[in-house]
Amino acid sequence: MRGPGLFENYCSCPDFRPSIRWAPAKHIEALLLRLRKRHGPTLESKAYARARASISLQYGETIDVRLRLPAAPSPALRKLAGLYFDSAGLLRQRHFRSFHEVNEAFRKADLEKR
Repeated sequence: MRGPGLFENYCSCPDFRPSIRWAPAKHIEALLLRLRKRHGPTLESKAYARARASISLQYGETIDVRLRLPAAPSPALRKLAGLYFDSAGLLRQRHFRSFHEVNEAFRKADLEKR
């Protein structure tokens, strides 16, 4: 659970992937409902502070590869992001076949930052 937004959270349950186009898994919805009751409007204003880069699938009309950078990315991470991903954070199609290399480059740059 990272936040109140649809594409902020992840679950490995079978409900998550097929239903993400319409709504998150039922237990994610239930947890968000409980958190909204407990924290009210402050929940919406609390943003998840990413400490590391992450690459994940984004489900919607199409399935895309999305990059999310930490709040203060290193120069190396910013350079890689500009090289492989567009301004919306989606992997450029010409890099699909070399995704394993892209992933490894980000893993190394993210570890070097520490």
